[in-house]
Amino acid sequence: MLNSDPPKHTRLRKLVAREFTTRRVEQIRSQIVAVVDELLDRMEGRDEIDLVADYAVPIPITVIAELLGIPAEDRAPFQGWATTLVGADHAPEEVEAASNAVIEYAKQLLERKRAQPQDDLLSGLVHATEDGESLSEAELVAMFFLLVVASQEASTHMIGNSILALLRNPDQLAKLTGAPELYGSAFDELMRYDSTVSIASFRFTKEPIPLSDGVTIPAEEILVLSLGSAGRDPHKFEQPEVLDVTRKHAGVLGFGHGVHYCVGAPLARVEIEIALRRLFERFPQLRLARQPQELRYRNSTLMRALTALPVATK
Repeated sequence: MLNSDPPKHTRLRKLVAREFTTRRVEQIRSQIVAVVDELLDRMEGRDEIDLVADYAVPIPITVIAELLGIPAEDRAPFQGWATTLVGADHAPEEVEAASNAVIEYAKQLLERKRAQPQDDLLSGLVHATEDGESLSEAELVAMFFLLVVASQEASTHMIGNSILALLRNPDQLAKLTGAPELYGSAFDELMRYDSTVSIASFRFTKEPIPLSDGVTIPAEEILVLSLGSAGRDPHKFEQPEVLDVTRKHAGVLGFGHGVHYCVGAPLARVEIEIALRRLFERFPQLRLARQPQELRYRNSTLMRALTALPVATK
């Protein structure tokens, strides 16, 4: 779906969107709160925590497992594969092995969902029909893989980047904690300020594109569009280098745009809002345990992703 154009994309999108709904996401809100609170419970009494490994990574993995209907007995190996797929510093052969394991597991789980469907997203996708169309086996496996990787990568690093941005801007953190109703609207500002996804999916020009500065991009060229740069565009945002959780947005590009707007956006919003709000409620004295310049990011052109985020709880 990610690399398809209409009409193929339209068919795939319809079949997925009818199952991946805001209603379904809202149904698991209480489970997301439970996952977050359990992780926070484990942090109690510890002076220093790595909020990437101990918090940002396990939340999306656990939530997508719940949403897809992965049985409890399968979640430990599944979480291991998913962490290897999207984590840093894994050898290529480890990533390949994890990728193959996820694909093989997806095939087995799809067969189980066909025989014994339940009220979960994967069962819905297996049995989804639209105008007599349904998803093929290959499309279902690809969709499973996409949902696992995309939900994990984007949400994990959005949580980490957002926490860091707020800790480095204590006045804005104070506004949020003083008015929790701002968490929902602050999401777009945090995404704009430190975009988790650095570049959009590749585009290909079908015809020449003239730009305002007199440059023309020829036809049949590959375009790599910088989402991070777009979020700091002074023509679009006043004082773009300033984090302002009360900023009113006409829209940001972190979830894409148009027909390819991220189908998982409602899930990411709920996950990250709960993760931030519960964290700062439980640990109001949270502070960085390292200087910002000591923090390291993954060596990636696609993701702006912290490798670790050490914080002190007192």
